[in-house]
Amino acid sequence: MTDVSITYKYIILINMSILLCKHP
Repeated sequence: MTDVSITYKYIILINMSILLCKHP
């Protein structure tokens, strides 16, 4: 369950990074 939480957090971080890159 912990692994899933870490993966989810990473996915959110990546998504935020992509959004920031697209919308500076």
